[in-house]
Formats: sequence, structure tokens, C-alpha cells
Amino acid sequence: MANSGFQLLGYFLALGGWVGIISTTALPQWKQSSYAGDAIITAVGLYEGLWMSCASQSTGQVQCKVYDSLLLLDVHIQASRALMIVSVVLGFIGIIVSVVGMKCTKVGDNNPLTKSRVAVSGGVLFLMAGLCTLVAVSWYATKVSNEFFDPLTPVNARYEFGSALFVGWAAASLTILGGSFLCCSCPNEERRGQTYYRSSQPSTVKESNFKKTMSIKGEHVSGGVLQPEVKMIFVLQIMSFTLAFVSTFFLIVATWTDCWMVNADDNLEVSQKCRGLWWECVTNSVDGIRTCDQYDSILAEHPLKIVLTRALMITADILAGFALIILIFGLDCVKILREEPQIKLRICYMAGFIFGIGGIPGMIGSVWYAVDVYVERATLVLQNVFLGIQYEFGWSCWLGMAGSTGCFLASIMLTCCLYLFRDLRTARYNLSFYQYGRTATGKMYAMDSRV
Repeated sequence: MANSGFQLLGYFLALGGWVGIISTTALPQWKQSSYAGDAIITAVGLYEGLWMSCASQSTGQVQCKVYDSLLLLDVHIQASRALMIVSVVLGFIGIIVSVVGMKCTKVGDNNPLTKSRVAVSGGVLFLMAGLCTLVAVSWYATKVSNEFFDPLTPVNARYEFGSALFVGWAAASLTILGGSFLCCSCPNEERRGQTYYRSSQPSTVKESNFKKTMSIKGEHVSGGVLQPEVKMIFVLQIMSFTLAFVSTFFLIVATWTDCWMVNADDNLEVSQKCRGLWWECVTNSVDGIRTCDQYDSILAEHPLKIVLTRALMITADILAGFALIILIFGLDCVKILREEPQIKLRICYMAGFIFGIGGIPGMIGSVWYAVDVYVERATLVLQNVFLGIQYEFGWSCWLGMAGSTGCFLASIMLTCCLYLFRDLRTARYNLSFYQYGRTATGKMYAMDSRV
């Protein structure tokens, strides 16, 4: 089987490429207005993507309009949409499949040949995702290039490559490269024979007796299978990791979105106003045009709630992301430090503690902002002020609260709950070490000494 580090390199390359594919799909800068030649430089920059067209003014305002109809779009836009969506889906499936087949995980560890084939399948999915992205981006770029050099195209109506195309090419390259590394984990014929020979050797009497008689504080292990209490550790870890991942994602999305406060539903305006930590946007309810205006320099004077909420949410994002990375090394399904169960347990404790610390600034920032919005609206209602300028909580604020709450729950599961099962980890390690800890030569030449 391929080296574990080689597989990890391929996996993270493909994962980074998949993130780039998602960014490419969402970005509207697939093509942008060109000022080459005799084109007149204007104060408005135009750019288009797969889903919308935008106009950026020199004042910093950006107006975007979603395409009205799917059927009225050009063929290359519809095809690029389909290819990019397929690429995102294939990459997501490839991420899950590759984790199961990688050598550094314990899932399916008793059948290395099947495990390597699963890793190869994940690599093939990444290759297909990268190829779909490469075709979509190159097709779109070819169309832009042909229109640019077409003599019938007016000079001021020409477009050139946008930043999203370059991100797409880079993402496709990373995904294809990572998928190729994972495909190299396919064992050759010689290794397949060795694997089959080793797995077909009979066990010793000592191993058989060990599986039958081993006990953990009175709880017996039957046939090498641990009791449900030990399996609960694995379930708790997976639940904690999933909850921590979703909570971290919520915190990051809440920090960088623009809907921390939105105008009340009972106002008389025909547009929806959203304000965030970095910019505010107005969406016209009639034509769907969205105009965003970024706040002044970060050093400029801003309301206290924005400045403090920015600092608190960024702190929460950093702590939650750092804890999530640490938690990966403490999971029992990851083979890193598998011979040190106490160290892995302490890593889980540390990750849980950091998640708890990270949830505090996230909750303070979200609740503080929400309370300030509520107090501001209550004050306006008491003063009988026109309802059109009133605001209420936006979904970004709720995401911040949900992410912080999830961090607290993950912290409890990683500290208090795992502490209750701490004694079972060492016993499970003793069993797994005897099953898998022998050298390859020892497994190969193991003989049954029973008479």
C-alpha cells in the first residue's frame, strides 16, 4: 500500500482544489470589462459570472443582478453551470470516500486491499471533478477570447478573463494532482499476493486465548469485539467532531456575511436592507438588483458594537479552527499516535477546552450585537419614530449564536463525556495493539501451534 504521507499529501491537495472549485462556482468574476486598446476607461467596472452580472463603481458600491431566466442564457454558460455543479458533487463524494480508504484511518483496517481500492476510487472521483472544472473554465475562457478578438465586437463591449477563471484553473490542477496521488495507492500484484498470504495465516493459541479471556474491569471482550461502552467512545468522538466542524463553519460564515441586522418586515420600503460587520447591502424587491457598500477603512471611526463584534468573532474563528485541527489528531479513527492512547485522550481534552474558550467570544459578540439591535429598536418604538428605519436580528447573528452554542456542546462532549470512559481507552489499545501491533514479518510467519 502507498505511503501514508503520500496519501495525505494527495488528499489535502485535492481538498484545497475542491474548496477552490466551490469558490470558482460562486464568484461572479468569470469575465470582466476590458480597457485594452482604444477602450474608454469609465468609473464603472462590469463583470459577469455563472449566476449574476455585477457593476462596480469607483465609489466602492457594487450592484449585482441575478440572471432572470435559465433558458435564455447562452449554451456555454448553461454547460459551465452543469459541469461546475457536477464537479462540486464529485469532489464532496471523493472527500468522504478517500477518508475511508486512506491508510492513516482505521476504517476497514482489517482488509488493506479493499481499503486501497477505496482510496483509488476517491482519487478517481477527484480526477473527474478536476476534469469537469477544467473543461468548464477552459470552454468559458475560449468563448471570451473569441468574442474579444471578433472584429464585429465593439471596443467598449469587450471582456477579458476574470479572476474566477484563474482560480478555477488552479483548483482544477490541485484536484487532478491530488487525485493522481491517491490513485497511486493501488497495490501492485506482488503486494497483493503478500497481503493475501499474510491475512490467510492462522492465528496463534496465545492470540486466540487473549481474545477470549481479556476483560476490562469485569467487562469481557468476546471474539475481539469490545462491549458497547467502548464503542460509545467512537460515537462520541464522531459526534463531537461533526458538531465542532459545523459550529466552526457557522462562526466563519456569520463573521463574513452581511445580514447581522435587517430592516423590519413591517416597514413601508420596497427594498431589503442588510447590515453586517464589514459592509451593508440593499436588495430591490422589484427588480432584484443588489447594491453593496463596503464600510470605510478599518481604522476609521465605527460604532462600538461593530468594532468589538469584529474582534470577538475573529477570535472565535481562530480558536475554533485551531481546536478543530487539534481534534483530528485525537480521534481514535486516525492512526496518528495510536500507540499513545493517553496522549490522544489529552488531545481531545485540549481541543474541547479550546472549543469552550472559543465559544465565549463568539457568544458575547453575537449576543451583544443582538441586544444592541433590540435596544435600538425598542427606543425607536417608544419614541414613535417612523418604522422604515427600524432593524431586527438577521440570520448572520443567529448563525453566530448557533455556532457558539455548538462549540460549547462539543466542549462538553470532548471533556466531560470522554472523561467518563477514560479507563476503557487503555484496554481497547491493548487489544488493538496485539491485533495490529506485530510486525509484518511476524504476521507473515505466524504459525498455529495447536495440536
